[in-house]
Amino acid sequence: MPRSAAVQLRRGQINFRMGRVAEAIADFDAVIGLDAKFAPRLWQRGVALHMAGRFEEAARQFAAQFAVEPDNAEIAAWHFLSVARARGVAAARTEMLRPSGKSAPRVPLTEILALLAGTGTVEQVLTAARTDGTAPAERDERLFLAHFYSGLFFEARGEPEKSDEQMRSALAETKAGRFLRDVASVKLKLRDVPKAK
Repeated sequence: MPRSAAVQLRRGQINFRMGRVAEAIADFDAVIGLDAKFAPRLWQRGVALHMAGRFEEAARQFAAQFAVEPDNAEIAAWHFLSVARARGVAAARTEMLRPSGKSAPRVPLTEILALLAGTGTVEQVLTAARTDGTAPAERDERLFLAHFYSGLFFEARGEPEKSDEQMRSALAETKAGRFLRDVASVKLKLRDVPKAK
């Protein structure tokens, strides 16, 4: 990535972490303006669009990335969640992207996709994440993903209380400085902002 695009990407991530989602989107758009070849791989832009309520645009961003990364289960999940927020869970299930299966997804992403498809449960996702025999850091990452995507699933179904509970559990599982942790944190902060009357 050219230095200027990398700087713009970092700026977008910082703006996002601060809860400035519109500014983050502008930064991610600027990355593409600096070098268009990053357009189909800028998943952070898709996440920011999703957070801004621009669900159809987010779905298009994730679909473009999935076209170049057909094994990316997380991108398939984000696409589903964006379509679900735009047009409902039934539409999202009809349009669900299916990883090609050429490489095995990380645990518990198979169970997360089953949950989204309506063939799995949150408990199955959490059980898979708690699988023994992994290093503590890996187990924490699995539990983070399990709670995080379960939270997004509840949000897509219109259950904000259950969503918030899962997001708080996700944040309790890891202190790692990854972008998805920022998503969980910002999502909870934005929900806590009093709505104008």
